This record gives sequence, C-alpha cells and structure tokens, in this order.
Amino acid sequence: MLLCVVIQGVTLINANITPHWHQRKMHVLAPIVALFLLATTAFAQVFDAEFIRENLPSLSRSKGVIRLNDQNFQKLVGGPRDYHFVVLLTAEAAQFGCHLCKEFGPSFDLLAASYLTDHPDSDNVFFGIADFSESQATYRGLDLTAAPNFWIFPPTEKNIPIGGEHYKFSFPQVDNLEVPAGNFIREVTGKDFKIHYPFRWDKLFSAILTIAGVGVGLVVFKKQLKVFFAKRNVWAAATLVLILMFVAGHMYNIIRKTQYIVADGNNNPVYFVGGFSQQIGVETQIIALTYALLAFCVISLALRAPSLNTGSKQVGVTLALCIVILVAYSFLLAKFHIKNGGYPYHLLNIF
Repeated sequence: MLLCVVIQGVTLINANITPHWHQRKMHVLAPIVALFLLATTAFAQVFDAEFIRENLPSLSRSKGVIRLNDQNFQKLVGGPRDYHFVVLLTAEAAQFGCHLCKEFGPSFDLLAASYLTDHPDSDNVFFGIADFSESQATYRGLDLTAAPNFWIFPPTEKNIPIGGEHYKFSFPQVDNLEVPAGNFIREVTGKDFKIHYPFRWDKLFSAILTIAGVGVGLVVFKKQLKVFFAKRNVWAAATLVLILMFVAGHMYNIIRKTQYIVADGNNNPVYFVGGFSQQIGVETQIIALTYALLAFCVISLALRAPSLNTGSKQVGVTLALCIVILVAYSFLLAKFHIKNGGYPYHLLNIF
C-alpha cells in the first residue's frame, strides 16, 4: 500500500514540472526511487517472514500443530527461516484407505503437545500437518505418491524450492510409533523432550471395577474357590499353560511389540520369519499349540493309556499317540529349519 502511494506521488510530481526540469533531474530522481523500491521490497520480505514466524502458533489446528495447505506451505517451509519445521504429510480421508495415516495422526499430535510442554517457547521447532485433501499441489511438487510421510526441514538462510533439504523418517513395524518418531525429532533438532501421555481415566475406572468385582467374587465364592484351588490338576494345568507361553516366546512379543503377521513380496501371508532375533505373533501361537499337542500326547501316553481295560485298546491308543507325536515333532523341526537354515536334522520330510 505504501509503495503504491509513493509511485503515485512521483507520477504527479513528474506531471506538474517542466520538461526541462524533468530532463535535468531525472538522472538524480531515478536512482533514489530505485533504492527506495529495493529497500521497501526487502522490508516487506523481512516483515512478512517475521509476521509468519511470530504467528505460527496461532495457525494451529490443535495444540502445537499448524495446518498446512497449498497456500502457506512454501511460505512456512520454503525459507529463509531460523527454525526447524517438523511436517507430517498425510491423507486421513476415508476414501484413501490409509490406515497408517489414521494411526500415526494422534501420535504426531501427542509429540507436538509433549514438545511444547517441555519447550513452551518452541525453541525454534514447529510442527505442521499437510493433508492431501488441502495440499494436492504440494504433493505433486514433492513428487509424492504415497502417505504418510514424516519429514523435518532444517533451518535455512535462503529460499529453497519446495521439497528442498529435509530429513525423512522411516516408519518401523512397531505399535508404539511415537517412541521412534520422538527419537527422530531429538536427533535431528537437538532438542530433548519427554513424551507426556494423557492420563487414562478409562483404565483407572476399569481397574477399580475389576478389583471390586474380584473382591466380591472372592467373598461370595470363598468356599468353592478354596476347594477348586486345592486340586492338584488345576495347578498342573496352570503351570503347563505358563510354560507353553514362555517357551513359545510370548514374552518376547510383548517386550518387542512384534507384528502379528507379515507379508512377502507378493503380498502373501508369512507365518514364520527366519532368524533367531526375529519373531511374529502368529508363529508364537502356532508353536504354542504344537507344544500343547505334544504335552497332551505325552501325558496321555503316560497316564491314560496304561489305565485302559484291554490290551488291544492300549496298543491302539499308544500307537495313535506315538504317530501324533512323530508328526508334531517333525513339524517343529521343519519350522526350526526356517529359523536356522544350517540345522541338519529332520524326521518326516512332509512339511
């Protein structure tokens, strides 16, 4: 606006002076006007950058997360700027069917809120999210064909093209994505912060109701429970279940938060993965069931078969149990070959 007024004023002055004076003074006035225009443009750019910089928090869609689109992406991310910009490029609309986008969206909000809890003044780190529905031109400029994408743009002293220097986060196959994503932010920005999870009132109420229900059950069924837990078979069964869980690797799945099932390159399900340091949930369940079947056969062979009335029944049951044990153990050895390809032993080569 100020620039327009100045130009109009110069035009009016030139219109009301003599041509002779105009010719004499033009060589003096032109450099002054040019310098003024350059200074005004530089001031406008600095003012615009400072305005955006100071008003970044007010653009948030939620606490600490700025809503990016095709109109403001280049202004906020392109530079020049003295701050890191943590950007999630996502596609949360139902028609895109991006399950990871919906899964990681709340984690991204949690990371932004947690960072601002430890850094209320931002310390030159800002968070933004660009959804495909509002940033299609930005996606084309970044040459993106899939979502989500989690990038961090470092500070820059110059205006960089869209999709310039950035650090890319590779999504691991874990459930708790905010932990590796938080480590990625700390590593790139050099800013330390803790993830502040919101208090789960639903879990508190659930725990209270569970404790109350168990307490009432112990009081009401005190005598029946006392007789039940005094039985030897109950403790034997409980111990056997726990042994099968630990031997099959259930605790490993809980600690490592492994996937339940994976797919190969042709999108076919894989039930067993190679290597001793890798495991998935479905193979744990299959191995546990196989061990349970073997335990049942061994216990039946030791306790049930000898108690049968006739010798023919004993022979028949014993033979059937031995066949099941042979097949089940052959299956275990075959799957062990997947974990250790150099293992030389096998029984029935049918798996």
